[in-house]
Amino acid sequence: MVYGLLTKNNRSRTMILGDVLSANDIIENSKAGSKEEFIREVSQFIAKNHRGIDPKELENILIEREKLGSTGLEEEIAIPHGKLKSLSEYVICFARNLKGIDFLSLDRKLKKLFFVVIVPANNQTKQLKLLARISKIVKNKEFRKKLLEAKTAREIHQLIEERDSAFEENNFIA
Repeated sequence: MVYGLLTKNNRSRTMILGDVLSANDIIENSKAGSKEEFIREVSQFIAKNHRGIDPKELENILIEREKLGSTGLEEEIAIPHGKLKSLSEYVICFARNLKGIDFLSLDRKLKKLFFVVIVPANNQTKQLKLLARISKIVKNKEFRKKLLEAKTAREIHQLIEERDSAFEENNFIA
């Protein structure tokens, strides 16, 4: 089970991003020029790295979710997300597009930093908690700047883990 993990002393704790996101789940520099191209690129990337995910099905789910309303948040952030019936565990992919992509968000700013969250279809409450956690973590302007300046997927991963761990340890500064 990914959410509600047990620590060494059998105390449960909230899932942190590092439990799901690895450096292999990071697209350092997406080449997509549009929202549709990005969704196709990330769907293929996720399907390649996670067995049992059909890239076309994932692409369709993400497109359908975007039709309900943009997943673009303020500033440079978007959190495309969806639910897959065939999925048994959470999948998170981080992608960066330095040129920026128009995600038709309310602030009309190009999005450069993306957390793509795919969850099992029966876990809506846990999905909402995870989306809320990501949105809190990315509010910090300095953190977003570091993500844009990072040189490698490993560096990006380390930055995300450090920021998320600070949140977990109640040392979180928005």
